Amino acid sequence: MDRVWLERAEYIAVALAVVGSMLALIYGQALYAIAPISLCLALNLLNRSASKRANRRTMNQLQEQVASIHSVENDLVQKVEYALERLQGMDSGGSSQDVVTLMAALKQLRSQLQLQNRCVDAMQAQLDSLTEQFRTRPELEQIDSLSAVIVALKQSLDRLPPSENQ
Repeated sequence: MDRVWLERAEYIAVALAVVGSMLALIYGQALYAIAPISLCLALNLLNRSASKRANRRTMNQLQEQVASIHSVENDLVQKVEYALERLQGMDSGGSSQDVVTLMAALKQLRSQLQLQNRCVDAMQAQLDSLTEQFRTRPELEQIDSLSAVIVALKQSLDRLPPSENQ
């Protein structure tokens, strides 16, 4: 809920910065533009910080889950290898029931391994999606637009004749 509030406040501050820039041009007072632009930049920093924290938490959770899955996968591989060794080590007089039991266990392990691999793939896709969202976050566009507003304001202020009161 805090992120939604921050984003809305930031958009309102951008609108105020535009209005303030127009007022600064009309009245020749830089304060009308500087205050809302400063507020906008402060909100942007807060929003970006909250976004980074949320992304970091999600990335850490995903990395922990991937590590857990790799651990389970390694365990399953070891069990499969052990079962294969037992199968190979059985002499021809071994019980067919043992072979059937081992084959059933191998099939179960294989299906568990496939499930784990699908989970890893899904998590990797989610991680890729979060990475892409982070790279294309709207704050970058807002920073660019604010930079353009600041440059335009500075150019407008530079064109104003110096005030006698200042």
